[in-house]
Amino acid sequence: MHYRSRTGITHIADGTGKTYLIGEKFLSPQGYLELLPGGAGRFGDNQGLWAGFEWDNHRVAWNPASSLRQEDFQPRQDVAGVDNPNYLAFGSAHAGGLNMAMCDGSVQTISYDIDPLTHRYLANRLDGQSVSVR
Repeated sequence: MHYRSRTGITHIADGTGKTYLIGEKFLSPQGYLELLPGGAGRFGDNQGLWAGFEWDNHRVAWNPASSLRQEDFQPRQDVAGVDNPNYLAFGSAHAGGLNMAMCDGSVQTISYDIDPLTHRYLANRLDGQSVSVR
């Protein structure tokens, strides 16, 4: 999804129930109650909702072409003291996993221990890898 996107339901080749639409993001618990000036290093939590395309409202799964570590993209529970690179990972305050809305409108709980490739495939609408959450 992006500004002036023309991506429609027919463009979700891997299946609407097998593709992420939106989900919760990792956030340092320090950010629950306080806003630090300039984000104080929290690159993924220093802008408002209406900032447009911004890491505050954009998360991704790992891509093998990335120069960053695969672990940086894995979903994780919110943990104090872990701020960087917090702008990549999905996550939540929930103990066992995070909630992801799928393109078919269903909501699935994704375990923090999800296989990295399964997570990657669920995050891509047309990679030809039609995998299920469970």
